Amino acid sequence: MKKILLLLSLITFCLSGLISHQASAADTGVVFGQGALPCKKFLKSSKRKKNDYVIWIQGYLTAYNAIAPDITNVLSGKDFKWVLEQVEQICQAMPDDYFNEAMVQLVFELHPQGIKIAPPSSEGKKP
Repeated sequence: MKKILLLLSLITFCLSGLISHQASAADTGVVFGQGALPCKKFLKSSKRKKNDYVIWIQGYLTAYNAIAPDITNVLSGKDFKWVLEQVEQICQAMPDDYFNEAMVQLVFELHPQGIKIAPPSSEGKKP
């Protein structure tokens, strides 16, 4: 039961990112936490406060990896320092957009390079 509730929470969290990306700039949709804040707030935050964003990013990416049907790790070996640098560049280009939208853009760019789920083996199957 706990696993089902966790999975549902992760799916809701990840879908909230997809929903908010399509929402108008004035409406954060169902995004929670740092994702619902404008990029300019992230850009002005102290190193200590950026840790809150790292935690939010970790949850976002965990949820994404859990529900993406063809991928196990969208980061594919990249670390969170790299992720923060990329998000910072995206936010500098769109400071009035929500932080969630910066993550949606980054994940959209990363997905094709992510670690894919291996296709099922055809060994042992009858022709």
